[in-house]
Amino acid sequence: MLRALTGELRSELSEGSLRYGVMFENLIVNEIIRQISISKSDYKLYSFRTKTGQEIDLILQKGPFEPPIGVEIKSAIVPTAKDVSTLNYLKKENPKARLVVLCRCNEPYKDEDIEFFPYQSEIQRIINNN
Repeated sequence: MLRALTGELRSELSEGSLRYGVMFENLIVNEIIRQISISKSDYKLYSFRTKTGQEIDLILQKGPFEPPIGVEIKSAIVPTAKDVSTLNYLKKENPKARLVVLCRCNEPYKDEDIEFFPYQSEIQRIINNN
């Protein structure tokens, strides 16, 4: 509502802005929810926040004995492991966790134990455990 009152909703959406990042994250989360629903997957979605305010955007898990998938969503084209270091909290709690970043990169790549994927092509593949 504040954005509407200040006229920000009429402003152009610019790459790198907080608003762009929030809208990008919202788009990806909604697409993940849609893909889970379409595929009738057993995945449950969780969020994670530490006492100090660090957060992981999504945690996907099929059951308590299955390794979780920690998902960070970044609107950057080439984020690094440092940009998504909060994923390491999940790895400490569950060493078998898979760490994934959905971003605007052109090709998949890996930095440390973290897999980076182009969001356009990888959401369905992640949901289907490929």
